[in-house]
Amino acid sequence: MDYGRFRREQAHPSLQVQGYHYDLKDFLTVFGEKPDIELNSCAYCHNYSRDEGNKVLFLPKFRKELEGFPVFAKEDVKALGTYLKERLSQGSGAEVFGRFVTSPIRPSKKLLEHTSEMINKQQIFNLIDDQIAAYNSIMHRARNLVKSTRKSLVIVKGGPGTGKSVIALEVMGELMRQGRSVFHATGSSAFTNTLRKIVGSRAQRLFKFFNSFITTEENSIEVLICDEAHRVRKTSNSRYTRREDRSNLPQIDELLRVAKLNIFFIDENQIVRPEEIGSIALIKRQLNVSELRMRTSLNLN
Repeated sequence: MDYGRFRREQAHPSLQVQGYHYDLKDFLTVFGEKPDIELNSCAYCHNYSRDEGNKVLFLPKFRKELEGFPVFAKEDVKALGTYLKERLSQGSGAEVFGRFVTSPIRPSKKLLEHTSEMINKQQIFNLIDDQIAAYNSIMHRARNLVKSTRKSLVIVKGGPGTGKSVIALEVMGELMRQGRSVFHATGSSAFTNTLRKIVGSRAQRLFKFFNSFITTEENSIEVLICDEAHRVRKTSNSRYTRREDRSNLPQIDELLRVAKLNIFFIDENQIVRPEEIGSIALIKRQLNVSELRMRTSLNLN
């Protein structure tokens, strides 16, 4: 795309709108409820003309994308109107809109299945010895979620090479197969971005950073897996945090607040940056002021 003297790579509008389409389908529960709501998505490029010798958006190589998520140029106002009329003239618009704007936000069953499949295709999970014990203990706590209204917490301690992240991802995959609302978070940009590449664009929102939960509703997540918990910081605020989103809560409080079951994987002996303060002592101190029903500590050797 040309911006004066500068050119910048830009995703095709069909691919851009496809991302928003699946974001809505995957995280608004209304699209999995009865009666069904059909979602259609298109792009209207109001300042892009087919008649100016620039038809790159409509080249044959984009046929598949355009069939699923059509693009309308500025000459296509009539065609856009027809497209909208066919999809919006069936009545019940107010009812559909009301269901849409009040829909809870959580990962859909289809997204959980998709992510679980992507994770397990990596074929990296061969749990042994202490790893199996840790996995079984975590899954036991997860099963108890349906029986209790109070919070639980599991701390898994282990050094490098003990398989903490392998357990974390195996637990995540199994919980998603069970239809649980589960998120994975770390304080490592490189690690999280690598995981996002593994699972693909649709599931990226399930892999977050520790500072992603400032505005998340309390207990809105069933299970939050905090990998590399030694990288927890004093606060989630940074120079990029919007003023209205800044929080007075310590980051550890935010992580405990948003989930019914927190699972912390930690290695206190790893070298960390000065601003990273995660430790078992920090987590345990917070237990004294939280309404946590049970705590389990596990060691990997």
